[in-house]
Amino acid sequence: MERVLITGAGPTGLTLANLLAMMDVPFMLIDKNEGPSRDSKAFGIHARTLEVFHHIGAARQCLEQGSVQNTVYILANGKQKARISVENILPGLTRYPWFLILPQNQTEQILVDVLQEKGQQVHWQHELVDLQQEDGRVGTLIRGPGGQQLKMHFGFVAGCDGASSTVREAAGFTFWGRTIDETFCLADCRLGGQLAHPAIYFIFSPGYLSAIFPYREQDSFRVFNFMNPAVSPGPDEELREQDFHRLLASDPYTGLQAGDISWLSVFRIHIRQTGSFRRGNILLAGDAAHVHSPAGAQGMNTAIQDAFNLAWKLALVVRGQAEESLLDSYNQERHGIARKLHATTDRFFRMMISPGTLGDVLRIRVFPLLFRNLFRLGSIRRKAFLRVSQLSVSYPGSSLNSSGQGRFGSMAPRPGDRAPFCPLESPGLPAHTHQLLHPARFTVLLAFSQGKEQQAQNVKLDYEQHFDLPVKVFLLPREQNPDFCRHWGVKQDCMFIIRPDDHVLYRSGL
Repeated sequence: MERVLITGAGPTGLTLANLLAMMDVPFMLIDKNEGPSRDSKAFGIHARTLEVFHHIGAARQCLEQGSVQNTVYILANGKQKARISVENILPGLTRYPWFLILPQNQTEQILVDVLQEKGQQVHWQHELVDLQQEDGRVGTLIRGPGGQQLKMHFGFVAGCDGASSTVREAAGFTFWGRTIDETFCLADCRLGGQLAHPAIYFIFSPGYLSAIFPYREQDSFRVFNFMNPAVSPGPDEELREQDFHRLLASDPYTGLQAGDISWLSVFRIHIRQTGSFRRGNILLAGDAAHVHSPAGAQGMNTAIQDAFNLAWKLALVVRGQAEESLLDSYNQERHGIARKLHATTDRFFRMMISPGTLGDVLRIRVFPLLFRNLFRLGSIRRKAFLRVSQLSVSYPGSSLNSSGQGRFGSMAPRPGDRAPFCPLESPGLPAHTHQLLHPARFTVLLAFSQGKEQQAQNVKLDYEQHFDLPVKVFLLPREQNPDFCRHWGVKQDCMFIIRPDDHVLYRSGL
């Protein structure tokens, strides 16, 4: 069985490695750094990512170290314009109905720890220098910790090595997009003033924008600040702590004062995407394939979903259980998701940072009004949370989708949709549907009516004996599982086949 090379031990590469380890796929995970990142970087983890982390055994540790008890405040010219709790924002839709705040360095360390528990490791201080596709394999040149050059061959290479990806450049992928002219800063610090903890703040005033997120430690925050050119250093000057203090003080209303600054970074935002996520036996995921604005904390979460989508397909191909053409569906499904983010989240962010009077009007008057009205309307609020949390991500146009004959209700998941979360009540079954799913196999759910148990057993036996892929079949008596029938739109005896990444592959009546 050919090995897979994973370059980059950030959240994307570590997620992919953990999943491949669960699927018994041999791999080598390399990273040029000495160990996990020491910088907080990305910090927001959405519900769908927590579902993935549950699969690989990392969700509990993330929740223990992070913060989910948050309220969002919108302040404009020093006045509170909106307030909404985001604790338990998606009740009944997932086992993790929260927005978790956890620094990326802690997330990475957790993912390294659970990878080690699986008997795997990261090869730190190993850097990909070059690669070339050769007769269905990939030849690579890797520089080791002592500077030695290692020539190695792999069946596939997964480039998870960030926005400056060596894999992407060496393989000749395009990377189109733009860089936003405005400059921003990030800081991890303690804040004095009138800010509650834990709470999330969006603070607007003329020429001023700050987004402030709480860490678990009391009065410890991440500050994202639009650098007001009137008080910022020049474009080629280094941002010093006194400059950051001046930036905070440039809002005359809040009186924020920073102390104990543990991390300070200046950056410009890039919005870019490759033309394809696959070129032969070389695949890209995460920032190597697409980079976005920080709006909605979508970047890292989208990258982790890339890894979840890719892992099971790569495993089947490496094990010889599927043709290489299966990997085309990775590009088909995930490239479209990244493109939608460019068309929505990134566009909204550019509007929010618009300079001049128009930008001030949007930030101070329009956005707080929209935000307040959004959360007054339950249906719109639910749809917005489903989208931002990535629970609503679907692949309706995927070439993998298929349907048979059958009657289904309006709530029934269609092929490509994420499998709905809901309680189960039959004796011998777990508490809810997501406990039936596993990333190393397909799951078949057979819903049958009273008196049809033998027929359902026959179908179960047939699938378990003749299905060519790893599969587990569950029988769900309809009369004993009314919540399942309602949430899954069951109108007759039927079946659903769920992919290893929790998305519906097929549905049909029996």
